[in-house]
Amino acid sequence: GINAEYGGQGMVETFRQLFSVPENPSSPFDKWKSAVVDDLSTFLSSVKESVIQAHGLKIFNVLLSYNPEPVDSLLKIGKVNTTLQACLTAIGCNVTIDPLTSAELLQTQLNSHDLAIVLCTPSYAKKIQDEPQIHSVIDDFGKRKLDSLLTLLCDGGFGDTALKIVAGHFLIREFKGFLVSTEESLTPLETLIDVILHYSGACGLGLIPDFLDLKKKENIEAYKIYKQLFSELDESRNEYTRTFRLRKNVEKHIQDNPLRSHLISDPLPGALSCIWDLQTEIESDSSPLKSIVFFCPRAAETILTGMVLEKMFNKIETSLFLSIDCADFRGKVAHQCVTLALQSLKMKTSDIEAIKQSSIIILFKNYDQVGSFDNLFVKNRLHRWPNAKFFVTCRADVFRNRDYKSCFLTDPANPRPETLKVFRVKTFVSEALETEAQLVQAKSNAIEAQNLETVPTEQEFTLVKSKTRAQRLELSEFLQKVKETYVTSGVLKSNTHENPQLFISYAWEGDRKSLIRQQGHLSRIVEDLGNVGFPGWLDIEKMTGDIDQQMAGNIRDSRFTIVIGTPRYTQRSQMETNVKKEYKAILEKQSTGNLLVIPVLCVDT
Repeated sequence: GINAEYGGQGMVETFRQLFSVPENPSSPFDKWKSAVVDDLSTFLSSVKESVIQAHGLKIFNVLLSYNPEPVDSLLKIGKVNTTLQACLTAIGCNVTIDPLTSAELLQTQLNSHDLAIVLCTPSYAKKIQDEPQIHSVIDDFGKRKLDSLLTLLCDGGFGDTALKIVAGHFLIREFKGFLVSTEESLTPLETLIDVILHYSGACGLGLIPDFLDLKKKENIEAYKIYKQLFSELDESRNEYTRTFRLRKNVEKHIQDNPLRSHLISDPLPGALSCIWDLQTEIESDSSPLKSIVFFCPRAAETILTGMVLEKMFNKIETSLFLSIDCADFRGKVAHQCVTLALQSLKMKTSDIEAIKQSSIIILFKNYDQVGSFDNLFVKNRLHRWPNAKFFVTCRADVFRNRDYKSCFLTDPANPRPETLKVFRVKTFVSEALETEAQLVQAKSNAIEAQNLETVPTEQEFTLVKSKTRAQRLELSEFLQKVKETYVTSGVLKSNTHENPQLFISYAWEGDRKSLIRQQGHLSRIVEDLGNVGFPGWLDIEKMTGDIDQQMAGNIRDSRFTIVIGTPRYTQRSQMETNVKKEYKAILEKQSTGNLLVIPVLCVDT
């Protein structure tokens, strides 16, 4: 049941129930869900008041059409219905959920609604196979009312499910991620935000901004506010996600620690009492302390000291915490260990940049396993992390005949002794446990050596991806500077939507893998054009309703066209296809002198 009164706590409680958020969340995952759900509720309320009501946008009567699944089915289509109803009701829509029974009844239902959302599943496709007239009813409704038919693929494939329910000229959004049932998966909520709410993300234009027509010129002010509201939601969501992944990573470190059973109770009376005394100084912004080193007598004390620090720091709410095992980053790879560790947690470049400016504690465990005397602060360029504090655990005998300060001072060239503190831990474990710890390290070293002899390490592979991300970021910054120059000189307007539109004409590749790769490249082109200041039109982001009307209208509204000349484009433009219609319309407008066509030759190599 949905609470129809969405003022105040009603909507919040509904979403908390839908996503099983406990009353007092304690685990990192439950805390993440609680924070995201609360912000989601606030976002939808703001959209209703500041976007729809403030700008007089139309309130829709929405039909959710689905085919019921068996009670014992793993596909929980009811959750999709209830969640979509909650979201749409929250922004003021009138929502009806009706199961698919017959073409005649579906026609009657559609006649009393402005908008239909079809939940595509294999059983829905099977129903149409048994009664083909249903397909015609859906197709006619979508053509009769522009932008009125929206489809979500909840299960099955595009070809064997979605395209048997709706014609290929309607945009089909993949929504299967929402029904992922993996324990502690972020995917369902993130899919809801990216597919239903996003104004222009990796999944294209979200369902809600799509049917609100926020991309139309007359709705530009409403679009600006929606974009700002979503950016705030997305920023907070990303912040919560970063915190969750970091805390979950520490929990995994502790769980995977082979000596963890020796810390079930507190076996360290006095040996590490200094750790608890540090907490106040760690959380103080005025303290000059930047680096704290724990020199331990043997391997076992080093491993257990690291685990004690992990347990303590993972409870601190005021700072992020990253734990790095130096045994995983030996040699020169250690020079990139902070970035690599974050990338292994699915942190994007934007995430890493945000973390750099946050209050964070970084723990380098088992420094003695690096295999060199590198200053990890300097090598990882951590001087760019103004709010970070660093902890190190290391066997003391490594520095028996060597000065340690050059390795652990944050600025060895201009040393400030007050920024470094050293603790020398006394022996507190048995010889038997020390033997166990040495065996653990010996096994780890053997595995690492074997990996280095056979295949490139995952860290080395990640470095390549890191370079690509850095290049994209550098290009984006360059293009934005180009835009600033054009705006200053009066060539372009500062508002992208006031500048001439650029239409991208291409033919969909035949197989899904090639199509995904192709559309990924095209999406980046649109992104780059936007950074320069030109609004780009690409069907995977903005295609709704009747394809012929959409193409003709957007070619008419465009000043430039990029034709992606692939072998398939040549082939399809000579056949009776939408590509031929599109190409013909481009040539007709070009002949009037009102369209500049830019051909780009693309061939397989």
